[in-house]
Amino acid sequence: MRFLKKIPYKLKTALPALALAGGAMMASCEKEEPDLGPTTDVEYKFSSRDMYLLFTNEEHSELNSTLKYYINHPAVRTIYLTPAINDSYWEIMPSYEISIFRKYYMEPIINYSPKIRGKGDFDFKPGEASKVPNDSLWFVQNGWTINKALQNQK
Repeated sequence: MRFLKKIPYKLKTALPALALAGGAMMASCEKEEPDLGPTTDVEYKFSSRDMYLLFTNEEHSELNSTLKYYINHPAVRTIYLTPAINDSYWEIMPSYEISIFRKYYMEPIINYSPKIRGKGDFDFKPGEASKVPNDSLWFVQNGWTINKALQNQK
């Protein structure tokens, strides 16, 4: 017994049909991203007196619950850390404290999440930030300005 049967087809119609079937299969396998809706930016203001409130431990390795909430919330796009305006401590902060402030307070926060950025102006005592150029450059690279009011006067 012989079970061979000839099926007539044209190569011109078979190739596009196979391509269409393969494309449909590929499209059905793609993972669809959920639409989270509109995103928002959050501004988190702090002063020199409440810097310790940004962390829950002495090692400055654990952020407070408010910042963690904003980091984990899918509708929050960016968290801007903004220094308080007219904070008298920024104006008297010596250069070595600017370095300590960056290294132990601001750098751990910025490195904690890519959502966190700087915004606003630090009005350090004129000339103090220039004594620590790496630190002042770090502040500027992460979104803050230094003595902007003085620069606008000149």
